[in-house]
Amino acid sequence: MNGALKSVWRFPQALASLPLMQAAASGQGLLSAELEKGVVRRAPLVGAVGEALLPSLSMELLRVATGAPAIEVTLDRRGVATVSVGDLHVPTQPDGTVWVNFSAPAPDRYVSALDLMRGRLDPALLQNRIVIVALTGLGLTDYKTNARGDFLPGVDVHAQMIESFFDGAMLRRPAWINGLEVACFAIASLLLVWLVPRLRLRAAAPLIGSLALAVFGGGALLYTRAGLLFDAGSVLCALAMVSLSLLGSMLAAAVRDRKSSELALQLARVAAAKTAGELDAARRIQMATLPNAATAFPGETRFALDALLEPAREVGGDLYDFFMLDADRVFFLIGDVSGKCLPASLFMVVAKALAKSIALRGESDMAAIMNHANRELVRENPEMLFVTGVAGILDAASGEVALCNAGHDAPRRLGVDGVARLQSADGPPLCVMDDFDYPVQRYQLRRGECLCLSTDGIGEAMDAAGNLYGNERLDALLARAVHGDTAMPADVVRAVREDVRAHVGDAEPSDDLTLLVLRWNG
Repeated sequence: MNGALKSVWRFPQALASLPLMQAAASGQGLLSAELEKGVVRRAPLVGAVGEALLPSLSMELLRVATGAPAIEVTLDRRGVATVSVGDLHVPTQPDGTVWVNFSAPAPDRYVSALDLMRGRLDPALLQNRIVIVALTGLGLTDYKTNARGDFLPGVDVHAQMIESFFDGAMLRRPAWINGLEVACFAIASLLLVWLVPRLRLRAAAPLIGSLALAVFGGGALLYTRAGLLFDAGSVLCALAMVSLSLLGSMLAAAVRDRKSSELALQLARVAAAKTAGELDAARRIQMATLPNAATAFPGETRFALDALLEPAREVGGDLYDFFMLDADRVFFLIGDVSGKCLPASLFMVVAKALAKSIALRGESDMAAIMNHANRELVRENPEMLFVTGVAGILDAASGEVALCNAGHDAPRRLGVDGVARLQSADGPPLCVMDDFDYPVQRYQLRRGECLCLSTDGIGEAMDAAGNLYGNERLDALLARAVHGDTAMPADVVRAVREDVRAHVGDAEPSDDLTLLVLRWNG
């Protein structure tokens, strides 16, 4: 008895019935029920008034109705375990309360006492039934809100409790249900912590929603099938905190990554701008080393010369050069360095400067200039590059041309007879062999004839579909551009440049485009 008194709801005193009714009563029961935030959720089956342990109205009604001599209270280490009347055993919370399994409002649960006393109802309606006589009314403040949200008389709580006892539809919350809630929270939290950081935000949100739905659905299933009260709301609130923490961490990480990416992008743009500026400066320096045909030979009428170099990138590996060796001889050169971009452009400048230096030192003929240039370039070539090229000397007085071809495309001769290919290369590219004596090819130009020297960037120019410009198209264009012996080098260069550009269109250039045209006027 002392253990039960310590566990159950205690009331310092109780308001008894009138003495006449008290003396005639077959039993005494508690009517009190504490509200939880204004809502009736639980009701005690036993309670204590002072030092006396009393049953609730529901249990006392069952005892009187069944003729049981007493109500049995079973205790365990936590408090009250069950409250029994005869063969009916009702499991309770440690404080002797039960969760009321409220059903939908049922008007047929009530009959009017006045109708019954005036004979308007059949007395057989009350046979074999437990009848609760109660005064109800809004003015008596007897109406209470139950867990379903229904606003019903307080006596309805006792009636529904008795019905649930007989129907076996009692709600229970065993001690182990707390462990189940903690386990569900732990498992779901660990799953979120493991999966969410590995997923994108768009995939993480459905995962969190699926877990929340699973917890809620599991709680609803336990309630409807077993009458177990699983606190899914508390578990979901705890999971919401974990999810918000994870999503906040992911958002913070995304912000950090975005800032890091923006910083990296900014640094890359600065580096790209710096590189672009340096490449632009390199391009200007490289192009400035090329002679200007319009101003290279002022007052010269015995020959005319024009040249074009358009790098495929900011800088290129093609080269050309021309200058006077003496009053009558003009040196000209065109070449193509292996490789692309900066290494090729640097080696192009070296090759051009070295060839000009050797030629202006007073070498006796074309072969000596070519052989000497090859030996010097081989010595200063750490990247193992090579240069294909054609170099020549035109005697402006006689029209005689001396050529050396180092692995380059054969020059073209343009005249009244059309376009003719000269002898192909009879020597390897420069820097391929340490010591090679390049032979000299000699030709006699007729008045008005032109020499056309080009690199492979013209024939290999491609359009967006990958079609090559081709040497046949170049030969046909040169044949149309010559017009007998009236074609000037500038006209030929301009015609080739425009036709190649029309072929390439919007496609990205695949190689440097270089052309040199020399005409002997006689």
